[in-house]
Amino acid sequence: MSEDAKLKSLRERITDVARNERNGLLIFQMGVVLVCAGLIISVLGNNIVAHIGGIFSIALGTLSTVFGFYVSVHYAHQYNNLLKELDTTA
Repeated sequence: MSEDAKLKSLRERITDVARNERNGLLIFQMGVVLVCAGLIISVLGNNIVAHIGGIFSIALGTLSTVFGFYVSVHYAHQYNNLLKELDTTA
């Protein structure tokens, strides 16, 4: 494989990893919003359905937050590795 093809492939992988890292951050942010919305629904709700919906929203938001954080950290680590690889090839 030529040097230009290697660099082009590496650039594409870096772009994909950066996009996936941003998506992880977006999932993280949406999870935080969902937790906050669940807390508000649970506190302000006057009936049992609102409380159950709020608790469900909190649980789903917590899972989304943890998953988004994991995805973001995972792809940030891959991004750093790809930048090191780019540095060694260039």
